Amino acid sequence: MGLAKVVSDFDNRELMKLSNLDEVKTVLFSIDSNTTLGPDGFGAGLLKKLLACYQNDISNSVIEFFTNGKILKEINHIFIALIPKVSNLA
Repeated sequence: MGLAKVVSDFDNRELMKLSNLDEVKTVLFSIDSNTTLGPDGFGAGLLKKLLACYQNDISNSVIEFFTNGKILKEINHIFIALIPKVSNLA
């Protein structure tokens, strides 16, 4: 007697479908806005605000990840610029 299937064939096909923009939005907006996503310290709230401008780029990145199993290297490369606060005492 073989092992019982945990995931049905239908469920497996559904899980293998590529994400679309609506699915990416749904997942993004289900994340707490104050949750930190990575070492850069930016929370999900920032991504939510930027989604309108960058929705195609974000969606394409997610689809690329699920298609090829690779994440854009730019996502892991973040530059931080430290700008000192200066009082204008003149």
